[in-house]
Amino acid sequence: MATDSIPPDAAPLVLIADDAPDQLQALTSILSGLEWRLSTAGSGEETLIAIMRDAPDLVLLDVIMPGMDGFEVLRNLRERPETKELPVIILTAKGEAEDVVAGLDAGASDYIAKPCSAAELQARVRTHLNFKRMRDHHTALITELQDALAAVKHLSGMIPICSHCKKIRNDLGYWQQVEEYIGGRTEAMFTHGLCPDCVPIFFPEMVQEQGIITQEPPPPAEDMESVLPRILVVDDSPLNLRMLIQFLRLDYKILVATSGPVALELARKEKPDLILLDVIMPEMDGRDVCRALKLDPRTNHIPIIFVTARGDEIDEMEGFELGAVDYITKPFSLPLVHARVKTHLELKHYRDVLALQVMQDQLTGLQNRKGFMEFLSLMWKQSVRERLTIALALFDIDHMKAFNQRYGRKAGDECIKRVAAAMRGMKRRNTDLLARYGGQEFACIMPGTDLEGAVFLADLIRKNIESLDIPHAASEVAPHVTISGGVVACRPMLGNDPSFIIEGASQALHRARRDGRNRVSS
Repeated sequence: MATDSIPPDAAPLVLIADDAPDQLQALTSILSGLEWRLSTAGSGEETLIAIMRDAPDLVLLDVIMPGMDGFEVLRNLRERPETKELPVIILTAKGEAEDVVAGLDAGASDYIAKPCSAAELQARVRTHLNFKRMRDHHTALITELQDALAAVKHLSGMIPICSHCKKIRNDLGYWQQVEEYIGGRTEAMFTHGLCPDCVPIFFPEMVQEQGIITQEPPPPAEDMESVLPRILVVDDSPLNLRMLIQFLRLDYKILVATSGPVALELARKEKPDLILLDVIMPEMDGRDVCRALKLDPRTNHIPIIFVTARGDEIDEMEGFELGAVDYITKPFSLPLVHARVKTHLELKHYRDVLALQVMQDQLTGLQNRKGFMEFLSLMWKQSVRERLTIALALFDIDHMKAFNQRYGRKAGDECIKRVAAAMRGMKRRNTDLLARYGGQEFACIMPGTDLEGAVFLADLIRKNIESLDIPHAASEVAPHVTISGGVVACRPMLGNDPSFIIEGASQALHRARRDGRNRVSS
């Protein structure tokens, strides 16, 4: 994407600081014409002035400059609140380990030794600009939430409340329910339930008949290792493996593979957060592993960093074209490896959070319709490629409109949440996906499942919902909430798309409704 296709104010600004005119020209040539703007500085003092004046999004900083060197510029930036988080990549001919450590200790985001390839430099710049954009977006979200919270604080003043019925007197002197009063002044929404202290007092029969535990025990302490980011290290050299494991294991959970096939199996099973992948391996080299990972919808989102002794530009270009996010050559500097790993893990975290916000239904916590369609599209393509069967079940809560009219919208939302939670508890495999397809409709995608198995699971889900015994006096089917289901299974073929299976499941669901509801049709 060329710079002139982006509005001038929208394109990120990259500042190149180098005192050598030929180096400035070479770097400008490599980075020009892409999705960012460029500016230059020829000394440490000019660099600081340009940063304060233009507020760049990224700085490429030479270490050896007259007067104020790069390390001094970097320390100066990290001491200022407005530039403390500015991404800075040290770019210099000094590539010894002590220089790398000194640069990272001074606050550098990354370190590239000259001469570097065009592909590597462009990839590093793109990575850190994406990271900054993600971080800025989350910072803006946090600020927005803090502002929203501050706007609600006017309710913390003296508010008259009835000591008996707990109604609140509003500014006009009328008494309102707490929910109505707060709801009119904020965007808060309320659901109703029973706290553990009130259940045995007002509904003792629920405790006796249903065995309700009135006070839940505190959750067990979480295993720290289970929350650490997971890195899959793939290398056939025991020396390299030992070095990386010893260095990274304090901050990350390390998975190890010594061959390509084992790496693929581990990646699909364990779904690591990052893969450090050697290129030169017997049987199946790193390039083939990378291709396989990027073709598999289960693993194509995992960032891959190539770690190899091959460092020429052709190999780096090939690595980036295959989908690798970074490239580290052996012998490598461990602090540099740590910095690159940290950057890409944080970038993945931001991407995962944003993806979750876009794909998640806020009421139930399930995937929403967008998440459902994307997952179905991925599974459809995989089933075509591997000649597998895929099944889809669509569910509908029977007479939900009548439920809302009888009990109210809030009770309807609570009903939908309970149904979703019960369905989630019945999902058997990690490869299956349960989603909220519409208002009272749900969908379950079951890759690699035949029609008989899908119908069996769908009917188990139906029976489980019925056993919840949620009262539904307005239903024409039963005195409690029930669901109907439609199931279809097929082996996707070239030329068909996922709408084929959706239409089949919709027709089956229609038959279940027509035949009396509270049943599964196929």
